[in-house]
Amino acid sequence: MAERRRIIKEILPIIDELLDNDEGLRHFAEIDLCVTNGKLQAFHSTRLQQFCTLGLEMMQEQNCF
Repeated sequence: MAERRRIIKEILPIIDELLDNDEGLRHFAEIDLCVTNGKLQAFHSTRLQQFCTLGLEMMQEQNCF
C-alpha cells in the first residue's frame, strides 16, 4: 500500500501541471503507461486509473504494447 500511495503522490502533481498541455499530458501518459523494455511500469493499474479516459485511449493504441 505504501508504494501505491507513493506512486499516486508522484503522478498527480505532474498530471495537474499538464492539464492545460494536451500534447505534454499525452506524452507523459505514453511514457508512464506503455511498455518500456518489454514490460509495464510497477503498479500499472494504479497508474492507469490516474489518467482516466486518456489512459484507456493510450492502452488502445497499437504502439503502446
